[in-house]
Amino acid sequence: MSSLSYSNSRNLSYEATKTLATIGEGSLVIKDKDSSDDTTRLNRDTASINKELYSSSLASSVDAGVDMRLFSGQGRNEIEKEYREMNKNMATIAKTLPNENSYKKAEAIFGYTWNFNRLRQSWYFTYK
Repeated sequence: MSSLSYSNSRNLSYEATKTLATIGEGSLVIKDKDSSDDTTRLNRDTASINKELYSSSLASSVDAGVDMRLFSGQGRNEIEKEYREMNKNMATIAKTLPNENSYKKAEAIFGYTWNFNRLRQSWYFTYK
């Protein structure tokens, strides 16, 4: 069987920083205190003069595949045959799964859980 696959991943990062005016150590003398801003917000840490404003990242991934048999009549017939045989194959697989009616306690518990999950998923998609 021949197939065509496509995969693409992309990662983007954005960030912005601001360099702060730093006064450092010492005293600050303000002549007109009534008209000036609050000086408690001034940066005095000379080791930390850059402030991160925002940092963001975005990632996306696309994976796709095409069965090339789709593009020929014979290939479409093969796909149809496989689809029709799927029910028989699924029945064969189902015979190997745990059965909630088994006399083996562990198998019965797993079978019950399997059926409960299947019923829950069925209900979820029906009433979603």
